[in-house]
Amino acid sequence: MDLQPDEIIEIGARWLVQHRNQIDSGVVDELKRRFGVPAITAVEIIRSANRLRMGGANAP
Repeated sequence: MDLQPDEIIEIGARWLVQHRNQIDSGVVDELKRRFGVPAITAVEIIRSANRLRMGGANAP
């Protein structure tokens, strides 16, 4: 199953919100390993997860 970049970011962000406290190594490295994404996409996942934590997908 091939996912679009936006789908990977959304899935990764939701995963990160749920599992952030369980990551022992660097977050970017974990996202790269787990989702097979480059560093720039891992950063976008982190940004999206931060927006979710602050109040939803539409939060600034």
